[in-house]
Amino acid sequence: MSSFLKTNEDPVSERKKLYISERQIPILFEALMAGLMNYEPDDHYDFIIDSLIKMQKQKLPLQWDTFIQMHDKNK
Repeated sequence: MSSFLKTNEDPVSERKKLYISERQIPILFEALMAGLMNYEPDDHYDFIIDSLIKMQKQKLPLQWDTFIQMHDKNK
């Protein structure tokens, strides 16, 4: 019966954690939230889409304030 219990060594869970970590997904969401909180745009969807497109084109390093810095430079 214990073979049905999930452990921390579950290969599927570990693979998913690695996927998220390698792609910096948590810091991406943190950076988007920081940008939204800083600018409080009327259209949050456009802000997010615009930020992601600019980041993809400019190949910027990802950190918590990436989108704040990016939009400050474009003023």
